[in-house]
Amino acid sequence: MEKDVLNRLRHPNIIRLYQTFQDDNNLYFLLELLDGGELLSHLLHEGRQLGLDEDLARFYLADVASAVEYMHANQMLHRDLKPENMVVCKNTGGHLKLIDFGTAKNLADSKLNGPNFVGTPEYMPPETIDNKEPTYASDMWAFGCIVYQLLTGETPFSGGSAYLTFLRVQDGSYYLPDYLSDDAKDLISKLLQKDPKNRLGGTEANAMSAVKAHPFFKGIDFDNHIQAQQPASQFCGSELFQLVKRLAAMERARNLQDPLSFEGDVLQEQIKTLSSRDRSILMHILRRKQIVHLPGLYPRFFSSVSRGRCLYAHNHGYIGFTHDLQNQWSDNFSFMQLSGPKLGHATALTEADNRGGSAWETESAAFLEAVKVLNARQPAFVVICGDFINAKPRDEFYDAQVVAFQELLNQINPQIRLVFAAGSDEFGNKNELTKYQERFGDARFSFWYGGIKCIVVNTVILCHEKYFKEEVAAQTG
Repeated sequence: MEKDVLNRLRHPNIIRLYQTFQDDNNLYFLLELLDGGELLSHLLHEGRQLGLDEDLARFYLADVASAVEYMHANQMLHRDLKPENMVVCKNTGGHLKLIDFGTAKNLADSKLNGPNFVGTPEYMPPETIDNKEPTYASDMWAFGCIVYQLLTGETPFSGGSAYLTFLRVQDGSYYLPDYLSDDAKDLISKLLQKDPKNRLGGTEANAMSAVKAHPFFKGIDFDNHIQAQQPASQFCGSELFQLVKRLAAMERARNLQDPLSFEGDVLQEQIKTLSSRDRSILMHILRRKQIVHLPGLYPRFFSSVSRGRCLYAHNHGYIGFTHDLQNQWSDNFSFMQLSGPKLGHATALTEADNRGGSAWETESAAFLEAVKVLNARQPAFVVICGDFINAKPRDEFYDAQVVAFQELLNQINPQIRLVFAAGSDEFGNKNELTKYQERFGDARFSFWYGGIKCIVVNTVILCHEKYFKEEVAAQTG
């Protein structure tokens, strides 16, 4: 199939086949020499994939769009679009060419076509996973995944294994970092539609023309793009790399048993001066470097250390407790449970203000005794479940009690992660759920530790189904 496809295609962004020959056992291809390396290698910084600057990503994506549009015009599907199948060419000003057409499909002549279930899991659309007939929209889905990857350094649906990735693709949920431009977010969201007919360009052969007309590609002259010079910029946020190195060095030098405090910390003052976009990029770089989860780094992005330590549950996962970092057992570990502290409850029974302020110290002293036990045992994480404080989100003293409770939690050794599972009084409707999640992270999430996947199923949501129909469907589906 690959020989047939390459013999039919002549395009400046597609590798050229010059000759084929064979012996008794092998078929040999004499191909154009491409000397700039796979596009994937251009995403690497110190061994980790990072997002490219948007101008450079747009430059590469315009090449891909032109090549795929040409293929579709000739009734060909690539079916395995990914950065590993794109090679940057030094002798063409940094433009790239598509390679590897072994799984391509000829819609005009099916005699050499392979099965429907082909491709690389991270880029396969839902219909391919379901073994349905591919359309031009199948390549558009893969193109959307590549847009996402070039801008973020990761694929939108990677699950750590083919099976888990397929589940994420079929669910269709993914996270868009805040630092992406509105045009980039819009392009990605319009391409990564589960229904092929709803994808940008639909299922027709001219689907890529709609992509080329998208505002993300404003300023690209597609007719003459092959003459354009590659932008000088490379990585998104490269001006932050020095700050990343200094933060990592400071964390390595920190005494792991000391309580966290950023008072007088010059790096923390530098972070505070960053724009919200640069702070988002900085967190993204730290995450891609697989260090953002370290105790002395993630809390830097919040108003206080105590609050930051309570917000690791994010995007229905848990910062640092990911498949990439925790998919294998390496040593024995333990976790502990802290059930139903409900601080302020006993005194609220006798005090009309429902705060229990005059006796909060008594209750907190008892709570700190439990903290001493935790610090002595040093579990990998502690699951704090039930009602945390007496005040409900609608009560006047809710915020004051939350802040006081989080300050008490901050007495737990920074190496011990805090995992929250809300009780029945923490929220009863969507507004209260939002308020809760702003203070304690996602109410439902999963995480990996020591090769084990743990799932936090929130029964509060299940018990109030009429208020949380979407959440119930997501949690039980």
